[in-house]
Amino acid sequence: MLDYIDLFAGLGGFSVGLKDLGNCHFAAENEPIARSQYALNFPAHTLHSDVTKIVELPKLDLLCGGFPCQSFSSAGRQKGFDDPRGQLIFQILRLVDSNKPRWLLLENVKNLLHIDDGKTFETILDEIKKRGYKVSYKVCNSINFGVPQLRERVFILAGPKQIEIPDGNGKPRRTIKHILQKNVTDHHFHRCYRLPDSIEKTTGRIPVVNDQGKLHQDDYLIRSNEPSPTLAASCFGATYGRKVIYPEMRYLTSREVARIQGFPQWYKLHSNRKENYRLFGNAVVPPIVAEIAGRLI
Repeated sequence: MLDYIDLFAGLGGFSVGLKDLGNCHFAAENEPIARSQYALNFPAHTLHSDVTKIVELPKLDLLCGGFPCQSFSSAGRQKGFDDPRGQLIFQILRLVDSNKPRWLLLENVKNLLHIDDGKTFETILDEIKKRGYKVSYKVCNSINFGVPQLRERVFILAGPKQIEIPDGNGKPRRTIKHILQKNVTDHHFHRCYRLPDSIEKTTGRIPVVNDQGKLHQDDYLIRSNEPSPTLAASCFGATYGRKVIYPEMRYLTSREVARIQGFPQWYKLHSNRKENYRLFGNAVVPPIVAEIAGRLI
């Protein structure tokens, strides 16, 4: 079993993935709703609110961190280290200096590789290597880990020796249809605007139109016989563009969004659907964590 901590924990994607592989010394998350959800699902875990107030680490096998991605995301302003959130990776390194864990497992958006022509990512790798770690990294796509979502995230694994990060876990690819709940009647999942006449001739996303026949850029359908596009904090909610599944012609439920992100049935959800959309859009995919961590034992 791995003794670990979960920094910038969010909903606890790392902790879900490590549930049968490790013992959590503590977690840290400062966003109030994410904190409450983490505490609800992991009541036995010590939960800190501010990473910057943690003085030093206990002896650990593994430090996990999904450090904030907004300053690196292609969906944002891509300020990198010029954004205060982009500086939080150095809080991880500060804690590493206090008591060096055997392994580090970090996750972020794919675009981290390209900020400032790759110099930001190179700096992060160099700082980790300065601390005596052997480092590997890989862009992992959730679809290759039994999760019905096309989601690419970069994982960084650092430790006493270099271990190749897996491309997948051998499970078959899945579509949205594989995870749909039956007999969904919630009134929130109502019929959207009308469909374009040429729907059967299109591929991928299906645009929808309003009563005047004008396309809505934020509103579109996704085919349930395909994997989901990448869930983001703004996806299925924040603006809040309606992402409706076709041909079922309804919104995804909170449980379905959790499944699309690879979270198990036992995971307790927030009572607000839009909050679930936002929170899961920021979460780490647990099956990827489990596959990587299993190679460290």
